[in-house]
Amino acid sequence: MVMRRFLLESQLHDERGYNVANDPELSAKALWRLIRKIRDDVDKISRIEVKYVEDDPEVFIASYGCTARSALAAVKMLRRDGYKVGFLRLVTLWPFPENAIKNAMRGANTVIVPEMNAGYMANEFRMLGLSAVPIPKLGGKMPTPEEIYNVARGVTS
Repeated sequence: MVMRRFLLESQLHDERGYNVANDPELSAKALWRLIRKIRDDVDKISRIEVKYVEDDPEVFIASYGCTARSALAAVKMLRRDGYKVGFLRLVTLWPFPENAIKNAMRGANTVIVPEMNAGYMANEFRMLGLSAVPIPKLGGKMPTPEEIYNVARGVTS
């Protein structure tokens, strides 16, 4: 077996590839350049998945990661029972896809956000001017489709 060697480093480099980690001024300049690149291309970098928007729902269930399966199952249950609820899955969390979310949820005023944390992502939706209803779960437990369904029924009445 042939062993290949390679150098992996996490030092900060400028746009020409030169190491600037030991120079605070050049490091800051390099970091701001990277931050600007990301901010300028948010719409190209970020991705979302949207389902069940054909009837212009006023309520969405938005999720990401492993909780998205429970969220989608809850949306299917709600729609089966006659509730107009949309589904939004955040594929990328950062940079936060504000424009894509606003476009996808146009006309909606409420978003239900099941998460396996203390409800941090709900705050991001609030900053978009939406009424966000968090479903926080801690301790490694995932929100179940039934829990999400019950919260959504109370919001969509």
